[in-house]
Amino acid sequence: MRVMVQDRINLGTMRAYANGMRNALSHGLNGKPYGRWWKVYQKAGQGSVIHQANGKRRQIYGFNSSMGYVYSLLREKKVGKDVCLVAYFYENPEQAEAGKDPLKKVIFSKKENSRWKDLERPEDCCQGKRKGAEQFGRACLGQLGAGDFDFGPGKILPQGSVRIGFPGEPIYVSGFKKYAGRMVWGRIVARLKDGGWKIVWVAVPDRWGRVCGTLDYGNYLFSTANGKERAITWLVTYIRTRASGAYLQKRIRGVRLSIYVSDRILPKEVFSVTEEFGQRFKIVSFWESENDWREGVPPFAKRYITFRPTIVPNAPWQFFWERLDNHTAFRQLLREGMIARQELEDVLNGISGKHSEVFPVIDKLFVSSS
Repeated sequence: MRVMVQDRINLGTMRAYANGMRNALSHGLNGKPYGRWWKVYQKAGQGSVIHQANGKRRQIYGFNSSMGYVYSLLREKKVGKDVCLVAYFYENPEQAEAGKDPLKKVIFSKKENSRWKDLERPEDCCQGKRKGAEQFGRACLGQLGAGDFDFGPGKILPQGSVRIGFPGEPIYVSGFKKYAGRMVWGRIVARLKDGGWKIVWVAVPDRWGRVCGTLDYGNYLFSTANGKERAITWLVTYIRTRASGAYLQKRIRGVRLSIYVSDRILPKEVFSVTEEFGQRFKIVSFWESENDWREGVPPFAKRYITFRPTIVPNAPWQFFWERLDNHTAFRQLLREGMIARQELEDVLNGISGKHSEVFPVIDKLFVSSS
């Protein structure tokens, strides 16, 4: 369907749509809906359509960046005490005709003293919890493309967090205090795991987004994740020549973490997902791309990254930058009384179900000595 749409929409038809939209917003619809296609533009992983009015270009976000075009029906509708022109966005006209829930609803114009007045900035009717519930629900059903949910713009609150509406309760993403008052965009990725949906946060891939993403990643590493996973990219650097080997590097809370990756040739950045086990250890795994992760390709490298000596409430986490098979590091934890033998054995047994590299550690620490 999308290929056919792209084939028949050209610059002339897009101009006609824009002119029809301007006319509808200025003179109303006389009770008849106005349908049109919009081109979805991609920037920094965000999908948006562009509305031009009063000599200004306004971007409307909240669409999956993989969509080539989206379809809207503009209708006259009463919103509160106002009569408004509201655009209902769908993937195609068929969904609109079938009465499907729209991807989003946007108010473009309001009637004042029998005259239509364009809004300086279109208003999203699905902001907050309802927007999160509707769009995330579609993401989980695959209707927005592989479980992606792009959110934003959202204002960073004075305490440095962003509120994202979500089914059941809102989610607050912290770590942005330095940027309080600014607007931020982001992406949530959902995947089916152990019979339920797990949330993976992906930082927006622009310079400011990288800074915020790294700050937020640090907060994630040093707090209890309660089953949430976190995705983030790592820079790749090469020593002397490409054949000499690559290093994955990330500076977190003043500590530079680095992995040497033999003679593997990698892109400029690699994709990582961090997960938590037993509220005691976090493990980060690396793929060449997000696509590899989605398709189930085994990661090419893994590391423990943080460790929590006790699970009492508010207990601090600390760096634990070790290979998964480094039994010496675990012996040191036992010697220093950082974790009890049975607790460690239980956690490592849980980890070994997903990471077979842990088996040699269990063997050397517990099996061989018993």
